[in-house]
Amino acid sequence: MTVKTKAIVLKHTFLSEEDKKLYLLSRDYGLIEAKARGVKRLKGTLLNTTEDFCYSDFCLFSGKSGYIVNSADKLDNFFSLRDDIEKMALASYFCELTYYLTPTAENAEVFLRLLCNSLYFLASGKRTPAFLKPVYEFRAMAESGFAPNLVACENCGAYDHKVMYFYPLQGAILCDNCVDSVSPSSQEQTCRFMLTPNVLAALRHILYAELDRLFNFKVNSETLNYLDSISEYYVKLYLERSIKSLEFYHSIKQLS
Repeated sequence: MTVKTKAIVLKHTFLSEEDKKLYLLSRDYGLIEAKARGVKRLKGTLLNTTEDFCYSDFCLFSGKSGYIVNSADKLDNFFSLRDDIEKMALASYFCELTYYLTPTAENAEVFLRLLCNSLYFLASGKRTPAFLKPVYEFRAMAESGFAPNLVACENCGAYDHKVMYFYPLQGAILCDNCVDSVSPSSQEQTCRFMLTPNVLAALRHILYAELDRLFNFKVNSETLNYLDSISEYYVKLYLERSIKSLEFYHSIKQLS
């Protein structure tokens, strides 16, 4: 049986000199694996559509041993990412994070839009890596079922306050009037982030905005750095594993 689906290549491994295993985020089936045969043959048609970050219309044969790529029509390969090592490193991180979050058929279309839009803004230079990293991290975690409740103070229900505190482990916020309701021992053992109104507004936008408006906000570099510390901590807290592409991205940043 053959199936058709739009998908992006998150990563690949070589099975032989000519054959690849592709790890695809597909619109209709979520995260799947597919064999691509003969990608390095002189007259092969799959070479340009089986590279990392390549977004294509795939025709797949679905058999007992899994999926095999019959054909693929390229939609976008975000080629300019390859001209900037920092952008390429961040794109690799987005793809690896997506792989570990394991999108299913139920949330695959949203994930695919999120990833493709992020790679588009990254490749085009319309948003900086420093902007895109916390946006992708926090929204991807939310789409995977790890969304915290940032609507209001968990204790009193206050929506606005001069200062609020985000508790990642609890996935909740407390206003500074209610922080004292948390026992000192619990406060000492729980990491928390102080949220100014601007930081909280940015986090709420990342979590709750429609995808077509997700990237439409502005904050200063100091706020971006703070958002980055929150989002990266949140990823590490729930993923509970190291991500090699993130380590590489940080090594590139240190050299720049």
